[in-house]
Amino acid sequence: MTTHTDLMTASPPVRRARRPWAWLLAWLGAAMDRREQRLRLATLDPHLLRDIGLTRAEAQAEAEHPCWRA
Repeated sequence: MTTHTDLMTASPPVRRARRPWAWLLAWLGAAMDRREQRLRLATLDPHLLRDIGLTRAEAQAEAEHPCWRA
């Protein structure tokens, strides 16, 4: 049974965000970062690709992924 004092001390419902567009801006920023990283990956020299353990084909395949795909 819920009493009057329980209702007064209960925490308010959690809101998704105080700024409704904040999640969209965060997602867009992350997508833009992924795009830039993938474009840079596609332009790495062969010796740098070897250092990170990727082939040119693997780097190119990753660079071709759309920016919204993590």
